[in-house]
Amino acid sequence: DKARQESILSAHLEDEKEQVSLALEAYHESNLRCAELSAENSEMRLRQEQAARRAELLEEAAVEASRRSSALSVQLAESGAKEQATISEVARLKGEIARLRFALPQHAPPQHAPQGESQGGGRPPR
Repeated sequence: DKARQESILSAHLEDEKEQVSLALEAYHESNLRCAELSAENSEMRLRQEQAARRAELLEEAAVEASRRSSALSVQLAESGAKEQATISEVARLKGEIARLRFALPQHAPPQHAPQGESQGGGRPPR
């Protein structure tokens, strides 16, 4: 009877050892997986911080580009206004020149005509 109890207890002890061994193995595997996930989590946090910094830099660049675009638009408008003023002034001056030319006498003697031509030229009158 005692040998039978010892045999039952011994078998029970072996089952317990096997269960403890399996539990320890699962525990170690869980610890390894936990370490892997922790490393992945740290890497993800680092990537998130880097992405946030890049996003911040891109936002600053977008604001700067918008500011430069606005400044260039103002410069373009000012340049266009100056160009239009120049075109208007040129047109006004051309009009003034045309008016002055029209006001000149039509049959005025040429100012730099050769001497022989201004006195009737080389042919005698008929």
